[in-house]
Amino acid sequence: KLFGLFLCIVLLVVAEATIPQKFDDGCSIEGNYVAVGATYDAKSPCARLQCTAPGAYMGSGCPEMSCGNRESQIIPGDPDQPYPGCCDQTVCL
Repeated sequence: KLFGLFLCIVLLVVAEATIPQKFDDGCSIEGNYVAVGATYDAKSPCARLQCTAPGAYMGSGCPEMSCGNRESQIIPGDPDQPYPGCCDQTVCL
């Protein structure tokens, strides 16, 4: 499941990286300028993204926690907050 989320983020990043960027010396993420080497906590997708080269970035999404055989409760993240506030939280009961 985590691999699927990571793969979706990578595909989204690759797709967006092919769109001409407004900033020649960094990245445009959610309409914000991000310098090469800097990170940006995004809302959509809910991820921490790093500008790796002009117009190109990669990142990681929300972690998933397993409670093993124990029951768990999922507390939804706030979609209006940037990463990690937009991530769901798992509470083991």
